[in-house]
Amino acid sequence: MGRGVRTVQRYEALGLPVIRVHCRPRSSVAAFADEINAWIETRAMFSQAAVVPIPRPEWEQMLSETFRLRTEVRELRAIVNRLQTRERDLQIA
Repeated sequence: MGRGVRTVQRYEALGLPVIRVHCRPRSSVAAFADEINAWIETRAMFSQAAVVPIPRPEWEQMLSETFRLRTEVRELRAIVNRLQTRERDLQIA
C-alpha cells in the first residue's frame, strides 16, 4: 500500500480487510490482495479526484520560500552559537 504502519492501522479501524493472525490487537496481520484492492477502490481518499496538483508557479514560490527559510535558520543558529560562546566566556571570566 505504500503507507506507514500507523496509517495502515488507522485504515484497519476504517474497515481495511485484514485478518489478525492470533486474534490479538498487536498480532501479525494477513490480507488478500483482491480484498485490499476492492477496499481501496471504494475509498475517496485513494481516488484521483482526491489528489489536487499544485500549480507550477505556486510550487516554485513555495520551493523558493523553503530555501530562504533554510538560509535564515542557518543564520539564526550561527547567532545562537556565537551568543552561547560569548556567555560561556563571560562565565569563565
